[in-house]
Amino acid sequence: MILLENVSSAPLLQWEEYWQVRGYVARAVILDTKDFYLPQTRVRGYMLAFEEMKARKIGLDCHDALDKWQNTLEGLLRRASSPFSSFLVHPDDREFERIRQEILTL
Repeated sequence: MILLENVSSAPLLQWEEYWQVRGYVARAVILDTKDFYLPQTRVRGYMLAFEEMKARKIGLDCHDALDKWQNTLEGLLRRASSPFSSFLVHPDDREFERIRQEILTL
């Protein structure tokens, strides 16, 4: 099994072709962290591949495994509803000042 991760502008289709001519069944996807309830955007490309002959020997259907991987990813989709700044404490907040003072006394 091969799992590759890189920037979204990486040549994902060429990765798939490279491994497919070497006996692997591969699938590439592009994911953005904000689609998985993280308050940031980080678009990345991922490729999962299985060596077909070895997978067959252990009874693994590579296409089925890749479908399940993609379906699992789709099932985890939950777009972030707030920007990261919503999770930050404003510098004028009294709680922020209390925590700052506490840290300074350590």
